Amino acid sequence: MPTPISDHLFPFLPFFSMRKMLEHRSITDEERMDGLESQLKEARLMAEDADRKYDEVARKLAMVEADLERAEERAETGES
Repeated sequence: MPTPISDHLFPFLPFFSMRKMLEHRSITDEERMDGLESQLKEARLMAEDADRKYDEVARKLAMVEADLERAEERAETGES
């Protein structure tokens, strides 16, 4: 025989089920956000590293181009 409490709570069972589902979804979303934040942090570090490497390569290229220009000028004056 059902107790008066269970009779009283019976109409609310769908709400308890919904609450449990939403709590689970919330926990899952928080875990996913933590993972995405970690990936974002790693991606930012990789982008910063790539920027540093690009700047270094661009600097080296500028030096090589300047060396080439000087070598071409010396070659032209040596041919004359």
